[in-house]
Amino acid sequence: MPGRPQQTGPVIFVSPVGTSVLTNVMEPAHRRAVFANANARETDVPPGDRDLLRLAVQAARNRLGVADEETAQRMSAELNGLLSWLREAPRDRPSERDEFLLIATDTWLGAEAAKLVAEWLGRTGRRTRVLHIPGLSTASVTEFRSALADLVRMLYEELPAWRTSGYQVVFNLTGGFKGIQGFLQTVATFLADESVYIFQSGEELLRIPSLPVRLSTIEVVQDHLDVFRDLERSGAVEVARCLEIPRTLWFQVEGSAALSEWGEVLWREARPAILGAALLPPRTERLRFHPRFERATRDLSFDRRQEVNHAVQLLERFFEGGQSPARLGFKKIVTQRPRPECTHELRAWTDKDAKRIYGHYLAPDGGTKTFQIDLLGDHLPS
Repeated sequence: MPGRPQQTGPVIFVSPVGTSVLTNVMEPAHRRAVFANANARETDVPPGDRDLLRLAVQAARNRLGVADEETAQRMSAELNGLLSWLREAPRDRPSERDEFLLIATDTWLGAEAAKLVAEWLGRTGRRTRVLHIPGLSTASVTEFRSALADLVRMLYEELPAWRTSGYQVVFNLTGGFKGIQGFLQTVATFLADESVYIFQSGEELLRIPSLPVRLSTIEVVQDHLDVFRDLERSGAVEVARCLEIPRTLWFQVEGSAALSEWGEVLWREARPAILGAALLPPRTERLRFHPRFERATRDLSFDRRQEVNHAVQLLERFFEGGQSPARLGFKKIVTQRPRPECTHELRAWTDKDAKRIYGHYLAPDGGTKTFQIDLLGDHLPS
């Protein structure tokens, strides 16, 4: 995504949210309660501090509820960065289509602060959504790294689709806490058109364009492809399977290995090229390919092969109980069959020359049904 020219179209903003909207309206003596309970959930906050902080949240809500843009910028670091960028944007840009994605920490005050920022943006007619990432706090390094990995998955699953729809992607790193700011600055290199933050003067906006950088370690993924695919599918594997993978790409959680935040970035960067290169063999015994189907995928374009591999992955997740059949269009054929043995179909792709993947269940083996994909064919009328 980096290296694309600037656009005058709509923008999706990604902005971590800290607690500045609270601390900026509090008396200095009261800020102690914020800092002392920065990583706490509401039920874990001592009663005295809880009452004080509830009053602070309500005070911030009251002040922000009537704040104009200038006041809102003074109250919230996040709004300062966002509104400063919008002020510099081209006048002909259709701002009514802008989207604001706020990343909240998994804490009481973090969630409240994100809610306040979202409420102000919504009151001014801007479309806003808050992302809540479990474990996103500095209370535990292990939970924090796991939360960052989850955040990477969410961003890679969402932002490319917005970019395809004509949106510019801007990371606003003025707010949030230092741990997530530094991480998102690196992720922005791969996912954003630019990242911005307010310079030390508090008024100047520093804009950092993303450079045409690509990770050159795709060989690591290719050499351990089965492990990376299993990590994506199940979230964790035996530690012994990861010992030859660089330690920065995984970490140990309760005796198992999971992809680290950097492992997620590497996998998400390498994944499109791998899905488009060749048909990937099944990672479950519940699924097998007929040679006819394998041959058909060799003649596909890179993009179409990606779509077929993605459809097969969704089918694998369905067999493992983690995917709805309706989402992938997996259903029993009730009318015309492409071949007599084919009993089920699922979508390969739906645009232009829409194709379907056809197959059937084999005789149960050891009590487990195995599904064989027989062919890639045209979409037949129902």
